[in-house]
Amino acid sequence: MSQPSLFAVQSAAAHDRLIKLRDVERDLANFFHGASRPSRNTIIAWFEEGLLLGKQIGSGHNYYIWESSLNLFKEQLVSESMSVAA
Repeated sequence: MSQPSLFAVQSAAAHDRLIKLRDVERDLANFFHGASRPSRNTIIAWFEEGLLLGKQIGSGHNYYIWESSLNLFKEQLVSESMSVAA
């Protein structure tokens, strides 16, 4: 029998969806222009730095990012670009 989590972030993540790294790459490409698009290694570095939250799963240690974390990251990108434009 599992115990309920004491941490709200973890319980919220129970309803969150994990997204494959390749889909994160494609999604983030819409927020950058041409050569400034982040590489796979850059996105992995953001994951390792805690800017994107996710998991490494399987024997290949494939990267997956929580959908809520990706959405928050994209919101921050938009708000930063709006503040630069103002």
